[in-house]
Amino acid sequence: MSTPDSAEVLDRLAEIPHIWVRAEEPMSRHTALRVGGPADWWIVVKDHTALLATLALLRSEKIPWRVHWPMGDWLVRDDGLPGATIRLGSEFEKVALQGSHLILGAAATWSSITAFGAQQWWSPLGAWPGTVGDLFHTDQAELLSGLLARVRWLSGRSIREVQLEPGDGPPALSKTSILLEIELRPGLHTVSSKGQASHPRRPGTLFTEPEPDPDKQISSLLAQAALTGTRLHDWHLAEAEPGTIVQLGRGTCEQLLLLTKGIRE
Repeated sequence: MSTPDSAEVLDRLAEIPHIWVRAEEPMSRHTALRVGGPADWWIVVKDHTALLATLALLRSEKIPWRVHWPMGDWLVRDDGLPGATIRLGSEFEKVALQGSHLILGAAATWSSITAFGAQQWWSPLGAWPGTVGDLFHTDQAELLSGLLARVRWLSGRSIREVQLEPGDGPPALSKTSILLEIELRPGLHTVSSKGQASHPRRPGTLFTEPEPDPDKQISSLLAQAALTGTRLHDWHLAEAEPGTIVQLGRGTCEQLLLLTKGIRE
C-alpha cells in the first residue's frame, strides 16, 4: 500500500521533534473492535508544535491524513488506510482544574475526570466512553451545551479559540479542523429535549434506539427476530448488551460487514 517515496517521507517525519512514527501499522491495534489493516504511516504527536510541523510536511507532500482518537469507534477495512493516521499524544491528554473550571485536552478520556478526582459537577461525564475530541469529531458536541466555557481548535494553519456564554452551544468545526482543548464550567446540562439523560454512543454499538416504546427497543426487536446471540465466524451479537458486536478472536472487517448486512435484512 505504501507509495514509492515512503522511505523518504518516513525519514523526514522522523526528523520532527516529539513525534513517533511507524510504517505499515496494523489498525487492529488501535480500534475498539480490534479489526483493520495497516495504515501507511502511524504518527503520534506529543504537542501542538509537533502537530503543526507534521501537518506542514504532509501537506507539502500531498499526503492524505486523518486524526484517530483513542477508543474511537472506527471500522477499518482489511486493506488498511492510505496516507497518515495521526494520534494526539501526552500534551493533549491533560486534565487540570483552573479555578472552578475544568480544562480537558482533546485526547483526554472522559473516564479521566473520575480518576482526576474532579468535583461532582462533572462526575457523570466520567461514565462517558471515548475522548473529548471524538465527541466533536462524531458531531455529538451538543451534549456539552451549557457546560462549555471555551473551545480551542486548529483550523488550517491557524489556532482558533472561542469563549462561550452559559447559553451558547458548541462551535461548528469543519471536518479538517482538529480540536485541541476545551474548558468546562461548573454545572451539568446533559438532558435531552425528551428529559432523558444523554450520553455519547458506545463503541461497537450497531443500532440506536428507534423510539422510547419498550416494545420497540433494540433488545425486543432483536429477540422478536431471533437474532440475539447471532454469530458469524469470530463475530458475535452480544446478548448482555443488545445491539453491541463483540469480536471473539480473529474476525475480519469483511466478515463483520457480512454479519451486519444479514442482521439489517
